[in-house]
Amino acid sequence: MKHRSEQILSFAENELIEKESIRRAVLSEKHERQKKPIAWTKILLPVAACLVLLCGAVLAIPKARAEVFRWFRIERPEQYLTEDPEARVPNEQIDSLIVPPVSDEPTANKILSVDSEPIWQRIAEGFQVDLGETMYDGKQLYFAVTLHGLTALPEVDAYTGGSATQTRVPTEQIGEFFEDGKVPEEYKNGLMSFFEESMGQYFLHFADGTEINGGFVSALESNPDFMAALDRNYDEYGEDPLSDADREAISMDSIQWLSGNTLTGAVVCYTGDTIPVRENGETVMRDTHDYLREHADENGILTAEVIYRAISTIPDVTVHLEAEIGTVRFNLDAVNNLEKNALSAASDSVAFGPLPVKLTYTEWIKTDYDDSTFSMINLPADLNGLTIAVENAGYIDALGIHDVKLLVTLPDGWTEQMQTAFMRNFYYEGEINGERYFFAYSRESIDQRVYRFTIEITNIPYDSIDKIKTVRIIPSLQTRTEMRIGSDTRIVPKDNERLVEPYANEDVHWTCEHTLFNDYTIVLSSQD
Repeated sequence: MKHRSEQILSFAENELIEKESIRRAVLSEKHERQKKPIAWTKILLPVAACLVLLCGAVLAIPKARAEVFRWFRIERPEQYLTEDPEARVPNEQIDSLIVPPVSDEPTANKILSVDSEPIWQRIAEGFQVDLGETMYDGKQLYFAVTLHGLTALPEVDAYTGGSATQTRVPTEQIGEFFEDGKVPEEYKNGLMSFFEESMGQYFLHFADGTEINGGFVSALESNPDFMAALDRNYDEYGEDPLSDADREAISMDSIQWLSGNTLTGAVVCYTGDTIPVRENGETVMRDTHDYLREHADENGILTAEVIYRAISTIPDVTVHLEAEIGTVRFNLDAVNNLEKNALSAASDSVAFGPLPVKLTYTEWIKTDYDDSTFSMINLPADLNGLTIAVENAGYIDALGIHDVKLLVTLPDGWTEQMQTAFMRNFYYEGEINGERYFFAYSRESIDQRVYRFTIEITNIPYDSIDKIKTVRIIPSLQTRTEMRIGSDTRIVPKDNERLVEPYANEDVHWTCEHTLFNDYTIVLSSQD
């Protein structure tokens, strides 16, 4: 179990942001799939930040989750909210953002509809979600939940690989869940079943009838008894991929464990800076805070009803279970009162000197089989002329480090292919007071050669934030060094020569290396 977690953890470190790399790494492990876009997800799911895209791929692999969470140092609002308010270490600034539940008494949930299948009938019979504290951090809404008994089974099945609440995908439809229909052989030949998850999704419903997606339950790792039960399951059933019989057995173990137990978690609404809203028959992107503020009262309190839906898309959009949960409130204005400590930069910019590197350009190409396949080219380049300028050093508040804006100017004379290759494989690592952290960021193009990176560091333990003195942002570049086919065949790419993935049913994945540019570090300092 540890070996597989280490593999995925290494992938999380080295494969950030690159969609193709994520897809290949996940498929090569035979765990999960990158789905083609489905219409309803475009309507229901807001635009996610880069960190969300990464976690969606990596955390879909159950055995990697705990170690990845520990490496990312996630001790954020969702985990704070899942702790017992009477027992957790208080943080005055964070507590100022929290709104207690509407009532101390358990809410009477109301089942609106339920699937006729026995497992959903059984879940509905004892369905109960209690709402806890809420919080708003300026971009995302959080609310704590307690799931009683089998109410948590859809989340647990998705987490463990159990099949009780998942939908078996008909063989003829499996191709829709893989890029270009390239289905692993074990699913194609019927040796293994392919399942579509039916996790419970939470929606916020406003008084005027509008609704936004409230996301899924996260931070189940905060339940030690639950995690111990999972460890026992994995010790018994071994590595993924699981057989149908193993999935059923794990589900039975989960059902037995959940009966009479509760799980605590939190729902995170990944709204980001903008949110899609229907106006005059069209979907437009609105500023998240402004849109939410329109639904709040004069004191900045946003009130919403919580709706639960367990949704599956096979064979069509299906709601297995729908229920009214209760009422939540958020204080939208509290985040404006957090104390902010400005950061200052040691220098306005850093300039790269003559430095030879290889830029990896990847793409899909058509083959003689009238199918798409993966290709790669390593392009020799020199970073002389590359500059990183600090546009805004950002600030620290009780939630982390925000709005660090860097302008990256690419060397003059680079081709479009070289620019694309560099931006796909360029990212940041960093240190805060000597400890390593993952830096989440978004990227936008300013002009043909200039890009703006907005860095957010929000996964810092609360008790460390007020001790921050220095932040080192270290640029890094990833290069693919060889292709591995199956377990033996290795191909090392030559410079400027296209390497094409053979059309085969064997596992294919890349070996990568990344270079940290320690001599070109951006240093930010707290002004305290």
